[in-house]
Order: sequence, then structure tokens, then C-alpha cells
Amino acid sequence: MGNSFHIKWKSSSKLWLILSIIFSLVLLIPLGSIFLSIFETVGDGWSEIFDGLLQTYLGNTLILAFGVSFCCLMFAVLPAWLIANYRFPFSGSLKWMMVLPLSIPTYIIAFLYGDIFSFGGEFYLLAEQIFGIGIKTIYFDIFKIYYLIPILSSVLYPYIYLTCLDSFENSNRSHIESAELMGKSRFTIFRKIALPLSRPAIVSGLFLVNMELLNDYGAMDFFGIQTFTTGIFRTWFGLNDLGTALRLALILFSISFLFIYIERIFRRQAKYYEEGNHAKLTKTRIGFLGSLIAIIICFIPVTIGFLFPISKLIYNALTTYHSVDYFEYTVAMMNTIFLAFAAASVIVIISITLIYGERTGKFESLSRLISLSTIGYAIPGAIIAVSMLYFLSGLKTSFGIFGFGTLIVLIYAYNIRFMATAYSPIKSATDKLGMNSYETSRLLGLGNLQAIWKVELPVLQPAILTAMLVAVVEILKELPLTLILRPFNYETLSTIAYQYAKNEMVKDASIYSLSIVAISILPIIFFVKSKKEK
Repeated sequence: MGNSFHIKWKSSSKLWLILSIIFSLVLLIPLGSIFLSIFETVGDGWSEIFDGLLQTYLGNTLILAFGVSFCCLMFAVLPAWLIANYRFPFSGSLKWMMVLPLSIPTYIIAFLYGDIFSFGGEFYLLAEQIFGIGIKTIYFDIFKIYYLIPILSSVLYPYIYLTCLDSFENSNRSHIESAELMGKSRFTIFRKIALPLSRPAIVSGLFLVNMELLNDYGAMDFFGIQTFTTGIFRTWFGLNDLGTALRLALILFSISFLFIYIERIFRRQAKYYEEGNHAKLTKTRIGFLGSLIAIIICFIPVTIGFLFPISKLIYNALTTYHSVDYFEYTVAMMNTIFLAFAAASVIVIISITLIYGERTGKFESLSRLISLSTIGYAIPGAIIAVSMLYFLSGLKTSFGIFGFGTLIVLIYAYNIRFMATAYSPIKSATDKLGMNSYETSRLLGLGNLQAIWKVELPVLQPAILTAMLVAVVEILKELPLTLILRPFNYETLSTIAYQYAKNEMVKDASIYSLSIVAISILPIIFFVKSKKEK
């Protein structure tokens, strides 16, 4: 009996191990194939890009990276400190309202502000009607890179806000309490203690901001800003030159890994900043003037990044609902929901397989392989798309496998891109759960799958639900991957919103954009529930 159990346990462990290795390699191979593109011949587009546009791509990317990083820090760090350490009117509401801009994709915020400040937009009409100021007097061209920087920052800053808020609320309280006992002011503590101790958290947030920035296509294309992502689309769709698109993707890949390397360095330093007392610090009540200043500081990013854009979307939707093609809208909604939930389900299932393969295998090399297979979240969607095209073209040439233009290919690409969104929360939950319940249930005679299905998965349900929702939202907001790899005539909410905006029909895109935001806001509700004041 004992030998039989041991053989079954060992055999089932091998199954998890084999499946986790297979899935890890399947996720990595398309990305790895991009390095082979240096041996591919390129078309005439490469010489044109190398001679002039490459410098423009790099320059614009760096300007956006530095500009958006700076603006996001301004929008996020001080409000996070105020909310974490002070009590003032609306501070409880502002704590979760500061996260709401995450529900608005970058391309939608760019469409909205581009429309508002374009010639003849609402900004100039109101200025003329209310203040009697002519359009020519105050007109400026909104479609410039330095105007795009604060627009993008208004929906990307929550990545830094969340990491800073957690750091200010939970880390290194002993240092802050010691400084207070020494009579140091809160401003001095913020500048000399809290900020230095929160550097790893800030860098982690900046990393996510810049990854989203490198991935963006819709906003850059709408504003006419030339970056590596727009260059990849131009060479593939405009010139049909996959070789040049692969070279650009390889350069962007290198830039992404530079950001990854910098973030990993600061993450390794984090352990030196997270020791000590984690007791909750009592929040200080501030007077009327201080409260007013705090409210203004916190409301500015929320207003720019959510309240104003959502009001504009609702207004546009109410004024254009009669001209909406509801058949097209319904089909796009059904396509979007099906694609998002189908891909998210596969992502969650593979994530669970990887986690249990790692738990039962317990090999360091396997852990590294699995960790590497979840790195797709730090890779822009355009890179994954062209690497998939290159990988599938190789399969087609070698084995006659036809995979282009199918939902299977798109779901495959989503798995590469968003595996980390499901893997991380489920892995964190299983680490907390430990192996005791699993091993006990196995000793009581339950099979491997029975032990996981009946004992562990019920406990992991909240983490699985969170992983599912986050994956769904990320897929809803993803534009580059969907545009390149979707089947012919397969439209989603994001692709139709982009096409309307590209054709200068921003108001007609509003109901599609509003639907994306409405669905995307669900994880924010879960965040609010998990972060309630005690």
C-alpha cells in the first residue's frame, strides 16, 4: 500500500513537472526566436529607418520616458504620503479614487484630450462663449510630445502611487517614529527618511509606468509621435517588411531589458529598507488650510486622469447614442468578452500548472525557467506580436502549420504577455498556504488532482478570482497585440474605438471606450475592499 502510494505520488509529481516545463518552453520559444531575426534579410525600409528615423525613435522614447516618469512622480508620491500619514476631509475616498485612472487605457485618454483641445474643440468653444476669447488668440497645437507627457502621466501615475502608498503605510515605521521622538517635522521626515527608504518601491512603480509607455501604440499614433512601437506597425502594415519590424522589435526588446535590469537591482536592495517595526502609524489631523491644500494636491491627478475624462465620455455617449451601430457594438462586445475570458481562463490554468509543477518539482533550475516564462508582462505587445509572426512563419515553412489570423494565435500571444498577472497573485497565495494541507491530503489517500481540487483550490479562490479579473482587464485594454494578430474582420471594443479615433470620429468611439472603462473598473472595487481602513 505504501509503495503503491509512493509510486502514484511520484508519477503525478512527474506529470506536473513535465507540464510545467512544456508550458514554460511554449511561452518562451516565440520570444527567444526574435534573436534569430538578426540573420534575416531586411527590406529597403531598414536603411531608411537606420539613416534617419532610428534616432527619432530613440529620442522620442527617451523624452517620453523621462517626462512621464517625472510627471507621474509629481502626481503620485506626495498624495501617497499625505493619504498615508494625515487625516483630512475625503482622505478615505481619495485613497481609492487615486487608483481609478488605471481603468482608462492610454489611447482612450489621448483620444479624449486630443479632441477637447483640437481646433474647434470644447476648450476653445467654452473660452469664446464664457470669456469672449477668440480661438486664434489662445490656440496651441495639442498634438506635440510635451503635451502628451502629462496626458499619459494622468493615467499611469497609479502604478507609483500604489507602491508608494504601501511603502509609506507599512514599512520602516521604527525609523519614522524615532525621528518624531527627536522632534523632526513631518516634512523633514518625508524628505530625509521616507523618500530614501521608499526608493525600491518608487523604482518598482516607475518600471511599470515605463513598460506601459513602451507598449503604447494608440496614443503615439493618434498624436503622430514616432516611437519604436509605431515604427514596428509602420514597417509591418505599411511596408509589409517583417525583417525590419523584427530589427526594431529587437532594439525595443533591449531597451525593455535595460529597464528590467535596473528594476531588479533596486528590488535586491529592498530587503535593506524593509526591516524594523511595521506597526501602523497614527495619522495626524490637519487644520482647515492644510486640509484644503491636501485635497487640492490629491484631487488634481484624479480630476485630470479620471473625473474629467469619464464625464467627457459619458457626455459624448449620450449625444451620439442614436447614431451607434448597435449590431456592430453588440458583436464587438461579445467578441471582446469572449476573447478576454477565454484567454484569461487559459492564463489562470497554465499559471496553476506552473505553480504546482514548481512546488512538486522543487528544482532551482525549474524555478528560474518558470520565472523567465512569466517575463512577458515586461515586454511590449508589439514585440510579442512580431515575434509570434516570425515564429509561426518558421513553423509554416518547416511543417506546413497554418496559424495566422486565428483566435488560437491571439490567445497564445495573450498568454505570453499576461502570464505574470495571474501567476503572481496565485503564487503569493500558494506560498502563504504552504505544502502541509497538500501533503496531508495526499497521505489520507486523495489523488494529486483530488488534493488540489478539493483541498487547495477552495482556499485559493480569492487569489484565482483576482488573477482572472486582472488578466481580463489587461486583455481588454491591450491594443498592439490585438491589432496585429486578430483574425480578419474580428473587431473588439478597443480596435473599433481606435479606428474611429484614427478617422477623427472620437465622439463615435465614446460608447466603445466607455464600455472598456466600465468593465476595467471592476478590479478597482476589489482593491477598495482589500484596502479598507480598519
